[in-house]
Amino acid sequence: MEELEDLVVATKLGIATSLLVGCDGLAKLIEKFKENMYFISDFKLADIPEIMIRNLEIISEIGFDGSIIHLFPMGYEEVASWAIERRHDLFGVAMMSHPDSILFDRDFNEFLNYSKKLKLKGVVIGATKSDKIREARAKLGSGHLIISPGIGVQGAAAGSALKCGADFEIVGRAIILSNNPRKLAEEIVAEQRRWLYDK
Repeated sequence: MEELEDLVVATKLGIATSLLVGCDGLAKLIEKFKENMYFISDFKLADIPEIMIRNLEIISEIGFDGSIIHLFPMGYEEVASWAIERRHDLFGVAMMSHPDSILFDRDFNEFLNYSKKLKLKGVVIGATKSDKIREARAKLGSGHLIISPGIGVQGAAAGSALKCGADFEIVGRAIILSNNPRKLAEEIVAEQRRWLYDK
């Protein structure tokens, strides 16, 4: 993270990291980089509203700015209200990046509509699903962020999701598994700029 601090705008941390370093470790990590980075929790949250709120309270106390949540349980009006009041951003998973996300394909429009209804900060749509990113951007307008995982290891090219209307691309494993994370991150940023600005 120290190597990439000037190239990365946000960091997504998941269950594996939390199990490795614990809540105190997460809090220290976030505190160290909070001035220059936005932190998103990705703890695969999908539960009844009361449990969701309790989980989000803890996540917020640790220092996260936002959280990714799964929308399929529905009934999250109270959760969304809590998040808006606490200024904790929520990003609803509308489409996963792997090829067998059949249920997400079926319910994609319902998830987009529900995200709008809840006034979430944004949605998560896999970078490997460029048609869904375009569809979501047309439906959601500029009022919702679209963040897209699946760059690199899962096959989507750096910049491809941005070109289709995503606001941010999530690049995790490609950088983590690289022997030279700094060099790879610089190459990814250059490619993203090419997709965005080259005619």
